[in-house]
Amino acid sequence: MSTKRQKKFDAMNRIIGLLQKHKQIILVSLENVGSNQVQQIRRELNKRQSLLVIGKNTVITRAASLLVDDETLSTEKFSIFKDTIKSKVPQLK
Repeated sequence: MSTKRQKKFDAMNRIIGLLQKHKQIILVSLENVGSNQVQQIRRELNKRQSLLVIGKNTVITRAASLLVDDETLSTEKFSIFKDTIKSKVPQLK
């Protein structure tokens, strides 16, 4: 498996794990948000023991799709999550 493909696979597995682990997530768009501001947000969230995960649409959507398609894990929250994703979206725990 190529390095790029492996990184996407690892990111998808991490997102699946986080979605299964946490009861609450927050979706936000980062359009027109500068890197310095994102860095400040990440630091503040770390102080509050929260996690900021930023991922590509396709990786996040694919992770949500796998959860929705898996009959043993499928819940309404994963369907709503999948439908909500439209742009670069981080998830907060």
